[in-house]
Amino acid sequence: MIFLAGDARNESALFTDTRYSAFFFASALMAVIGPLVVVLSVSGLISFESAYGPFSWHGHEMFYGYLGAIFTGFFLVLAHEDAVPQKVCMLLMSLWLIGRIAMAASEFIGMELTAFLDVLFPLYLITVTLPALLKSKSQGSIFLIVVLVLFVCGNLLWHVRPLAVWGVFFSLAAVTALLVLVAGRVIPIVSGLSISENEKGASITPGVVDKLSVFSVVAAFFAMGLMIAGQGMLVAGLAFMAATFLNGARLIRWRGWRFYNEPQILIFHIAYLWIVVSFFLLGLVYLGLVEMAFSTAMHAFVGGAAGVVALAMMVQAYNEKYGPLSRGVITLLYTLVNIGAVLRVSAEWVPLDYSLAISLAGAIWSSAFLLFVVIQSVQFLQYGNSHKAISGGYEAE
Repeated sequence: MIFLAGDARNESALFTDTRYSAFFFASALMAVIGPLVVVLSVSGLISFESAYGPFSWHGHEMFYGYLGAIFTGFFLVLAHEDAVPQKVCMLLMSLWLIGRIAMAASEFIGMELTAFLDVLFPLYLITVTLPALLKSKSQGSIFLIVVLVLFVCGNLLWHVRPLAVWGVFFSLAAVTALLVLVAGRVIPIVSGLSISENEKGASITPGVVDKLSVFSVVAAFFAMGLMIAGQGMLVAGLAFMAATFLNGARLIRWRGWRFYNEPQILIFHIAYLWIVVSFFLLGLVYLGLVEMAFSTAMHAFVGGAAGVVALAMMVQAYNEKYGPLSRGVITLLYTLVNIGAVLRVSAEWVPLDYSLAISLAGAIWSSAFLLFVVIQSVQFLQYGNSHKAISGGYEAE
């Protein structure tokens, strides 16, 4: 049993095929633009007009622009055993871009037209992906269907302003579930772990999922489900603590500390640590054990777990296509994204003005993606499409 639909032999396409890795680059661009627009707006350096206000625009674009792009790459590979045609990927990218332009121009075109243009992308994504998932014989496909529906419904609900908060809950649940699914699959693969699950303290072999992994995923789904359903604070808090314990145990079994001298492998373990921390923070919030804004825990997921996973996947794709980045560059990228995430999560307690703290956090976090965008752009301009044979190219349709 595996928790990702599709054939394992096709998973390398996530890193090597240009039609999928292009979504990583688009995600990196939004990871730069989204936070910096808010930072510059809060500091008074620019005047950003949005029908939703800069902070609501930022929240939407970080979910459905930044995460929407990278999740599209995930879903296309995980749902399809065969390569997705180039024209489908190009249309998806075009609709994604139309949505970003519409959201930026919402003050001028109005909320109704903005909503229509923005939801074209997720609706087309579900028409492309859902049939393949429904046909899949993998037991893990049902989890991906739930994640996909949650993410698309979250985007739709966000535009129904009285229900916008439920859109956030749906999307956060989708982000969390996909992170647990994808990270749990990718970590053993990139780590090259092949220890039998019968060995004490072992990690899972790629393609094999043991009972702890199953319970970890189910606990994550259950806790997020209670959050969406608006169940009692105590019940939801205990569920998040259970998810913390199970996913923490899963992380420990992978023994990521063995890769302390291999930053490209270690970073995936750090990303999963962010997932565990995020569950723990939500547990504290729901149990009322600390005075902390819900948005702080949410940023642990979006900025910490999702941010680190996204950047790690981008670098992995770059390494597969162009050759490995230097250790110094990789270390700098991952240091920046983690420092930015830590500062954003701790902004309520650090001895700085809150606005200054979140602005500084956003600038540091975005700088990691900006550096990656610069590196990727220089490499592409230098080599163009000369790496088609390596990347999978555009010919196989």
